[in-house]
Amino acid sequence: MFMLMQGAARAARPRHARTYVAGVLIVVGLAACGGGGGSSGETSGSQSNSSNSTNANAFAVSRIEPANGATNVVPERLLSIQLSREPNPASVNDDTVEVTGVEGRIPGKITVEGAKILFRPSDALTLSSEYKFTIKPAVKDMRGNALEAETTSVFKIREAALSNAANIDTGATGEPVQVKIVRSATGDAFAVWRSYDGTRHNLWANHYTPATNAWGTATLIETTDVDIISFELGVDTKGGAMVLWRQSGPGTADAVVALRYDTTTQQWPATPKKVNSGSPTKLAVDANGNALAVWNVGAIRGRYYDARLDQWQPATYAEFTSVNGGSSVSPSVVFDAFGNAFVAFGYQRTWLASVAAGNLFTGATRQWDPSLPDLGVVPDSFVKGFNLNFQVGVDKLFNNFFAVWESIEFNPDSGKNKTTLRASRFSKASKTWLPAQDIVEPSPELDVRLRRVATSKNGRALVLWTQTEGGRTALKSALVWADDLHVFTRDTVDADVGGGASEAQVDLTPCGTALAVWLQNEGGRPDDGSRTNVYFNLGRAFPLGQALWGKAMP
Repeated sequence: MFMLMQGAARAARPRHARTYVAGVLIVVGLAACGGGGGSSGETSGSQSNSSNSTNANAFAVSRIEPANGATNVVPERLLSIQLSREPNPASVNDDTVEVTGVEGRIPGKITVEGAKILFRPSDALTLSSEYKFTIKPAVKDMRGNALEAETTSVFKIREAALSNAANIDTGATGEPVQVKIVRSATGDAFAVWRSYDGTRHNLWANHYTPATNAWGTATLIETTDVDIISFELGVDTKGGAMVLWRQSGPGTADAVVALRYDTTTQQWPATPKKVNSGSPTKLAVDANGNALAVWNVGAIRGRYYDARLDQWQPATYAEFTSVNGGSSVSPSVVFDAFGNAFVAFGYQRTWLASVAAGNLFTGATRQWDPSLPDLGVVPDSFVKGFNLNFQVGVDKLFNNFFAVWESIEFNPDSGKNKTTLRASRFSKASKTWLPAQDIVEPSPELDVRLRRVATSKNGRALVLWTQTEGGRTALKSALVWADDLHVFTRDTVDADVGGGASEAQVDLTPCGTALAVWLQNEGGRPDDGSRTNVYFNLGRAFPLGQALWGKAMP
């Protein structure tokens, strides 16, 4: 994972000082799907586990990489086995060649190139974790001879580390006010930020290349005289990214447009494609670069981008809840690993009557499902107020979807509203929701704001929120089982530092390493005018029964 965060304006900053965008490489779990060979820091280990047969004609392992006992292995490492002669490809499969770790068997792509077998993991190998690479005797050569012996290499991925912070907006102009970052499975990263030049907001971007371990030059990706109101950023698994933004300008109508990064030319195209007429829009990008944009105009609408054709398809209704009146608000969308997507949103039946709802998008047919029970409404989600700020995720163990959202219940008698976080899981098989459940206990004394939701491959989800109670805004987390939304533990992330937390990001790796990065005001609340710092905290989401978070650090 790669995180970058832009601090809020400093209260004590000189009037004409400029805020910079700085990058810190926080290496917690990088995707392993490219590149060969190790790094200069990899400890080689030994080949003592390969066959030592004295039979020159034996079908045996000549070399396995990483070698048995290797440490400090880069997470992008391509795994390989060199055999004494060419194997029969039909005998090389998931049953005869496998990689396992603490999270179980690692999925990946197996290919045969002559006498060499390559294993390319399809998901993240986790830093500081041990893996076992095995080839079994059931592998045969072209004459039907079995491999002489099973060969295993046990190796360890390098430790997590922080790089030095460095400016990545060199050459850019204006005052950065908002930044987002994504990283592809290839290791490529993209940072995009909105910058104010005194007249309007511009959009800048920079690209991190893993081969050189360096950021490029800041690029202005919107070159007209419009003002950028907001933007979204998504990434695929092949080193491509898409940025979508809402713009307004003198003499021009508001619009939402999008650009897809050209991986061939390594540049952003000059001309964006129009997506809609200016409604606030959310974006999701799948592994192959296809995208979905969703927005509300009374009802939720969606528009699909076909990466192969480089075309946005016509907009369609993404939900059917509002056919009974009312309006739908605050959509959020996510893709699963198979190109299917899900949108969750709030449905206001009346001004003071709201439920949560959602709908399924099937990638093969590129259609939203009109047949969900109760039009996709979440049971027990009714509130006399609002359901809003939805975030959706994928349960990577059972491949279902889930949603987390803020719920605000009005209480006109006391004048104090109850704010809480609620969640529900959507089953693709039955097309039904679980009843809505509380992640945070409702209280009129708390002001709760959902920040981020992250998932791991083994079915855990980590929910991060800020909670204002009295004079302090704290950063809180809940470790949740994504399938039934059982809350394992609730914790305070910034317990060591005090002050007031605000913008936050979080990641959860397959082996349970958790990372949170957030803005921390030295006063008690984000709106108290005090200095803002960037903090991070590393934790272990499992095994259970131990402290989740370590000590927060600037």
